[in-house]
Amino acid sequence: KAVVSTQSTGTEPVTWGVVLNGERTGTGFEGVPGGPDYRDRSALSYHLYCWGKPGDHDPLKPLQRLACEDLLARNVFQVAEKEARRTGGGRFLTEFGECDPDGRKNSSDTVMCETALNLADQHLASWTYWDSDFSTDPAASPQHESTGSDRLGNKWEGVRVFARCYPQFTAGTPTYLSWSVDSAAMVMEFKIDPSVTQPTVIVTPMLHYPDGFHVSVSGNLKYRIDRGEGVVKVNPKAGTKAGELGKVAIARIG
Repeated sequence: KAVVSTQSTGTEPVTWGVVLNGERTGTGFEGVPGGPDYRDRSALSYHLYCWGKPGDHDPLKPLQRLACEDLLARNVFQVAEKEARRTGGGRFLTEFGECDPDGRKNSSDTVMCETALNLADQHLASWTYWDSDFSTDPAASPQHESTGSDRLGNKWEGVRVFARCYPQFTAGTPTYLSWSVDSAAMVMEFKIDPSVTQPTVIVTPMLHYPDGFHVSVSGNLKYRIDRGEGVVKVNPKAGTKAGELGKVAIARIG
């Protein structure tokens, strides 16, 4: 921080540091690098892997799903949120997965990737993926149909899980976000800040909307679709007060 004071800094504990939260467990951090003044430029970096996950694409047994999804994954997000609240700063899931979604709802890869992404939305957490495998070399794998890829080697079943409709920028404070990869329905709510002159920007990946989409907003908002950028831009209407709740819903046509 003495060298570069404007860049964001990530602090990362050991992998199991976000499994438990308590006086003798947890990340071990007492604050963010540089002290309280740097809370707006710091983030807790953490990972999510289920050590009991079976091999690629194998179905999760009921006890494995309970351990990986209902206990470990949910607990990690809750602990990360508690730790960030205690020390200050944001939260950034910087590794998760070892999963390659294949389109089958019961495969371990699909379940673990969708679980992590849905929980990130619920907890309004940033994320980035580790160890991606969204394409294959057709020359090396000529039977592309068996891998779920097209003739160019793109694995669309994996891509569609990660190509989510989401707010790229929020003119206010986000309070709720949900997305369904099956229905391509997105709902977001946020406390509006009319002093922000730039619009809220929502990314709408056309992979999920081949025939277009509907947009509905609360009465204190207005929107326009920017098809060139592939986004929806939302602004508060005149007279909207700071802190009012705004809501945006996007749904697939057809």
